[in-house]
Amino acid sequence: MKSKIQSYGYEIQIQVFSVPILTENDTEKLGISQNLIAVKKGKSSYNKGTIVICAHYDSTKDSIGANDNASGVSVVMETARLLKDVSSDYELRFIFFGSEEAGNIGSHNYIDGLSPDDKKNIKAVLNIDSIAQEGASKPYIFTMNGKKNFAIMLLKNIPKNMNVKKAGREISDYAVFYEAGIPSLCIGQAYDKNLKINGPRDTISAISGSKLKLIADIIINSLDS
Repeated sequence: MKSKIQSYGYEIQIQVFSVPILTENDTEKLGISQNLIAVKKGKSSYNKGTIVICAHYDSTKDSIGANDNASGVSVVMETARLLKDVSSDYELRFIFFGSEEAGNIGSHNYIDGLSPDDKKNIKAVLNIDSIAQEGASKPYIFTMNGKKNFAIMLLKNIPKNMNVKKAGREISDYAVFYEAGIPSLCIGQAYDKNLKINGPRDTISAISGSKLKLIADIIINSLDS
């Protein structure tokens, strides 16, 4: 990921943090994880604030992680590639979080490192997580309270059948931003019996290219202005 996003011309920041790891004999030790951050500055003359586009890159130990969450990473990466030369009123931050599966540890560390002014300047968070499994539900737009917010207002060309749903639980990194009072959403598939994540069935053979393109087009079209 680092070399790929650098090849697009972005300068990157790496945030390193500790994460507890359960060993084979059920004892804990401290390991290391990282967040990867690429920033595209907004127009210097007029900056409306910051928009975060993010996905976690880790998976559970028994999973290849094709849908959860290589699908989200690929959309964020493609968005960064296509917007690298686009002038925006917003600063765009493309963030790849580590250790989401361990309890959103990466996003917690990121938020904890921000000043009150930095948090206030983030106007919206667009989080992408588990969007492209063939045979699972269509992607939804999740918010923590099921209500629309400024992050949703940014989205353009949303299909009529892509509904806003209440998450019901603190799934994925956008919940951490919500807790900090920042408008946030997560685009993902419904967590039902048909979603094959966090296990050996989460393979690339189950990925739908059309679903990847659908979400990438929505994000890119929403920010390409």
